[in-house]
Amino acid sequence: MQSAEDLWFDPHLRQRGFFSVDEPDLGPIDYPGVVVRLARTPGQAQPAVPLGHDNAYVMRELLGLPADEVERLTQHGVLA
Repeated sequence: MQSAEDLWFDPHLRQRGFFSVDEPDLGPIDYPGVVVRLARTPGQAQPAVPLGHDNAYVMRELLGLPADEVERLTQHGVLA
């Protein structure tokens, strides 16, 4: 029986494609690889964008809110 740590460092599993992603807020994190492996459209992984990353675009460009309103909502904790 292997522990979670044993599995994490298992050479066979590493050979199956574990990879590291540099998360902006957390630093490098190892992931167990892309689960679904398709010959014609192989997957890839990338770090998620930080919470609120697209708020300005959505609020200003898509919804048409003025910049000062977006700032006010952010200061009051309505937006991240």
